[in-house]
Amino acid sequence: WAKGQSLAESLRRRYLMEPAASFFEPYNDVMARVAEVEGKSVSPIVFKNGSLPLLPEAYSHLFATFVHAFRNAIDHGLEHPSVRAERGKPESGKVEVSFERLEDKLRIQVVDDGAGIDPLKIRTRLEGRGFEHQHESDEQVIQHVFDSSFSTREQVSETSGRGVGMDAIKTAAEALGGTAHVTSKVGQGTCLTVEVPWIEDLKSEAYPKIAA
Repeated sequence: WAKGQSLAESLRRRYLMEPAASFFEPYNDVMARVAEVEGKSVSPIVFKNGSLPLLPEAYSHLFATFVHAFRNAIDHGLEHPSVRAERGKPESGKVEVSFERLEDKLRIQVVDDGAGIDPLKIRTRLEGRGFEHQHESDEQVIQHVFDSSFSTREQVSETSGRGVGMDAIKTAAEALGGTAHVTSKVGQGTCLTVEVPWIEDLKSEAYPKIAA
């Protein structure tokens, strides 16, 4: 019986599951296009544990929403090359994506080395909307980037200002029974962390939440 289990597991990994990085490699093109429009420079994505095998059908919708994370990393996160040089950073920005299985969870982190999220800018936006934020810590305040239609940009451009995106990631993560959270240090960069149930069988309890 154990042999049968291990054979089934081996077949599943060989024929049904795909390396995690393969879902995110196309976002290199997205970043390059945004960088070109914005006059910025970005290196190819650095993957950590990119060979981790994942079941495509289980995470396809969630992974599709990550396009917003990569657009934001370049548009809102990375500084222009001249500014980066002044700050002692390489002129090309860096984006790192890591995958980790934590028992029954999958953790995905997208980290950039850009300007970070300024909680004061978020608070100014919240004040403009009449939202009470004084009782919130800076870490709590920056979670408002997940609010629907939230943007810190004054002007709508080709790549930003519409305020659509990060909320899609959070909604997709929560649909799987997971979470999305951001941490950031001004001047150093931002980390998006998404944790969702580990799914390697579409008959598992977690999967019906997606299809519902």
